[in-house]
Amino acid sequence: MKKNEKPRTIHIINLFCFAVLSLLLLNMRTSETAVAGPADMVEVIVVGRANRSGQGYALGRAKNAIRDYGGELIKDLNIIGGVGALMPESALVDLEADGRIKNVFNNEIVEISSVGGVESVRDEFDYSTFSNNNGTVAWAGPWVEVGESDGPLYGKVQVLPYYDCASGHCLSYYAFDESVHELGAWREVDLSAALSATLTFDYRRWIVDNEGGTVAVQVSTDRDSHWTNLHVYPLNFSDDDVVTESIPLDAYLSPHTRIRFIGSGLLNGLMAIDNVEISFNSIPNTDFPSLVGADKLHDLGIDGSGITVAVLDTGYWSHEALGENRNGDQRVLARYDAIEDQWEDENEDSDGNGHGSHLFSIVFNNRNALDGELNGIAPNANLVSVKAFNASGAGSYMDIINGINWVINNKDTYNIRVLNLSFSATPQSYYWDDPLNQAVMQAWQAGIVVVAAAGNNGPAPMTIGVPGNVPYIITAGAMSDNNTPADLTDDFLSPFSAAGPTVEGFVKPDVLAPGQALPGLMAHDSQTAVNHPDWYMGVDYYYNMSGTSQAAAVTSAVVALMLDADPNLSPDDVKCRLLTSSRPFQTDLGDLAYSIFQQGAGVINAYDAVNSTAIGCANQGLDIVSDLAGTEHYGGLANYDPATGEYYIFGLDGYAW
Repeated sequence: MKKNEKPRTIHIINLFCFAVLSLLLLNMRTSETAVAGPADMVEVIVVGRANRSGQGYALGRAKNAIRDYGGELIKDLNIIGGVGALMPESALVDLEADGRIKNVFNNEIVEISSVGGVESVRDEFDYSTFSNNNGTVAWAGPWVEVGESDGPLYGKVQVLPYYDCASGHCLSYYAFDESVHELGAWREVDLSAALSATLTFDYRRWIVDNEGGTVAVQVSTDRDSHWTNLHVYPLNFSDDDVVTESIPLDAYLSPHTRIRFIGSGLLNGLMAIDNVEISFNSIPNTDFPSLVGADKLHDLGIDGSGITVAVLDTGYWSHEALGENRNGDQRVLARYDAIEDQWEDENEDSDGNGHGSHLFSIVFNNRNALDGELNGIAPNANLVSVKAFNASGAGSYMDIINGINWVINNKDTYNIRVLNLSFSATPQSYYWDDPLNQAVMQAWQAGIVVVAAAGNNGPAPMTIGVPGNVPYIITAGAMSDNNTPADLTDDFLSPFSAAGPTVEGFVKPDVLAPGQALPGLMAHDSQTAVNHPDWYMGVDYYYNMSGTSQAAAVTSAVVALMLDADPNLSPDDVKCRLLTSSRPFQTDLGDLAYSIFQQGAGVINAYDAVNSTAIGCANQGLDIVSDLAGTEHYGGLANYDPATGEYYIFGLDGYAW
């Protein structure tokens, strides 16, 4: 839906969303994440006010104003009609008020992140049920009662509300001078692929009188035939605070590992148990190409040949599986350092973090697994590396915009058709005002398919970050195959995957892609590898990582396959076919298993996307030219009902979240 600038009418976006955004806007120019310069000097992005002469004229006006107020030019950001500059802090108010200037933004810092290779089953008891799943993979089944069969709301073992419970409820023993002997509950997890595992949980006892009872935590690997005590907790005193327990399970790894809490004797009081988690390192899933149907396209010779994917991230690390295509030819066409504003030395590695290398591996890896399946989704695509994040995983708006500017200027030289942006920053303004988003929109308008990560701040609503909140581009959330690639029925949405709607009311993410426990290459001395040695898979340079960063890389690679099959597709065509061929998570009754604001169109499928003939179904009603010109901006159909606390879509009766 369209909103004209004059008069400004905002009738689509709900008032709640705007109230939230107005709080964000208060922090726009005082963010603690802005880059500081010398004393009384701060790094800013200054956007000039354009006239009919266009962005070049805006750039010149911005430069002149910066000089007039004692600033220093750092980088031309002509793609947004702006300049990166070092300005006296005392001059910012006058600079913003200058008629030559449209906007002044802090040079915000963006941090890349991945969730990591450690997986877990977890129950936070956020609802009064025995079936909560809060980990990265699902339990094998619900809690099964022992000695009772009256459900989570009744009996002496219940899921009760208690003020010390992190999410409001706990698994609780609750009795007054009554027996809890042989009463409890167990839950099972498949640890057959685990290399090591640890059980953790929180507990607190509130005891009226010592009746001599106990609660033991036990483990079994043979489906109840034999239980081993891990620890026994006497019910004879009250705890001053919540206690966290951690118990290694390395000796109990099996397909049917069960954890049981079991009582003995009498209880006069309460023992509350919360946040039960088994975390484990596992032999990782290497089946993500087949999970999205890319293996079928590989069999047809569709492997990304002739298509260049630019990855804007932490730099490049040389490895033959990344630097060479399947034919053994060099496929790294260019390496640009947007931080130093210069070409990289092709004889030196530049990825001190490892995040970018892991993404390259997902997209480009030319190796075959033991089952013959290719490790990378687009193993014959060409590679362009743009470094905008340092070894610590931090990058600035200025450097990111500079990198996007370089990609647009060089897209024809290297046939850059896809730009992967695996990072997410907190929105500080409307999508159309954000300078990074303006650069991303320019890339889309220039004919580059932009894929962005949704962010790892889920599962709460309105957690989509920048630039994933741009309505035009493809925003990817993450899903897991639950380590059972052949069984689609147990796949699920990754709990960290950010959810919409955006502040402007758009549905995001657009799609889901595998983003859980994906193997990829990175140097052993990279910062990520050094900080997380437990993510190492024990073979070559493979590390196991999770996140919407990885999901975005999978999606970018699938787009490369689509463009290999049909190079004439526009970015809107690609988005249309990718979304219409995706498969949403559904219940057995055919209802959505997750909200549209959590899963968008669903899990992508490369084979179906390549064979789709859909056209004209993406970004309908939006005009990116007018949006960039500032004459019109847009809001989506999502709204919020403060009476129910639900988000809903106009025109979809009965649908709410």
